[in-house]
Amino acid sequence: MPKFFVKDNQIKDNKIKITGEDVNHISNVLRMRKEDELQICNQDTAENYMAKILTSSKEYVECQILEKINYTLAVLTPRKIDNGNSIKFQNKYYQPYLNNELKCFSPKEYRNWHKGNNTSYYG
Repeated sequence: MPKFFVKDNQIKDNKIKITGEDVNHISNVLRMRKEDELQICNQDTAENYMAKILTSSKEYVECQILEKINYTLAVLTPRKIDNGNSIKFQNKYYQPYLNNELKCFSPKEYRNWHKGNNTSYYG
């Protein structure tokens, strides 16, 4: 699905007006016509929309917003981690440590811990 980027001032009354080089790309390269759907991202607010083409000319393509797209990448929930397992997040490792707390290790510390020097972290 093609995705195009617009500024905040191009969105008004649930309609989006695409201008510039994207008009040629939509009409002539992709050969999209009235009622075809595309994704549009507001560069100013980072909101994403699913929209359908209402009209097009050489100067602009006008679209109707069908829905706002919610791009939630991940939801963090409480997890139970058994001893000996770990979670890697942003190049750091998290291991269970004492009273169900997590201890953060750098990758180098984790490699040393994982090689068998792990007793000191559990008291």
